[in-house]
Amino acid sequence: ELRLTGIQSREFWENETDYGHICCLKVLEVKHCHNLLNVIPSFMSKRLLHYLESLTMESCNLIESIYTLEGLSVMERETARSSPLRELSLCNLPNLTYIWKNEDSLNLCFHNLTSIRVEKCPRLRSLFTMSMAKSLGQLRYLGLCGCEEMEYTVVREEEKPEEAVDIIVFPRLVTLYLHNMPKLRSFCQGKHISEWPALKEFTAEYCKAVEVIVGDTGCRKLEDSIPTQQVLLLVHK
Repeated sequence: ELRLTGIQSREFWENETDYGHICCLKVLEVKHCHNLLNVIPSFMSKRLLHYLESLTMESCNLIESIYTLEGLSVMERETARSSPLRELSLCNLPNLTYIWKNEDSLNLCFHNLTSIRVEKCPRLRSLFTMSMAKSLGQLRYLGLCGCEEMEYTVVREEEKPEEAVDIIVFPRLVTLYLHNMPKLRSFCQGKHISEWPALKEFTAEYCKAVEVIVGDTGCRKLEDSIPTQQVLLLVHK
């Protein structure tokens, strides 16, 4: 476990250093490091993606991205695809724009992720790509609060035909909490159908851009009169 609070360094890791011993790191917690520019650069991503199980970032004013994935070789991309990450907590990061920078070149899978909490990240525009979201089979809690620029939680990696429909299933998600998301239009970008078989608690507060909270694909009136991208959750029934 590595917990850092109030460190005023601009960088934590040096390129020329051998970090072979970092393979044991499972918990990384960084708080109140206001000069920090980079949390997990590309040369550390290939190591930490293999082992890190819990990541917490809180009150770091300059951070723009969490994982920097640029510059990984083809072999490194393949070996880093599946992450053991279980818990992700991001709070009060005013300049955070990306969680996974350059994620379109690395289709990460998060089969072990059970909890995601993102609060007060006003510049963050999305959380996952569609391929990432489809790997969240173990996710039980998802809480988003104060992400003022986020229009979609899940975005498509590429343009698809207008009639193409994505199907996304969250088989174990129990709690979905959305608060103070003024630009949120829909949970997923583009036409989609979502399934939430285990959902027990669903909160949507101060999401003023949402016109329909839950839409049923079996309702012809809804399909004819309201574009699917304006429905927060579009389900079969």
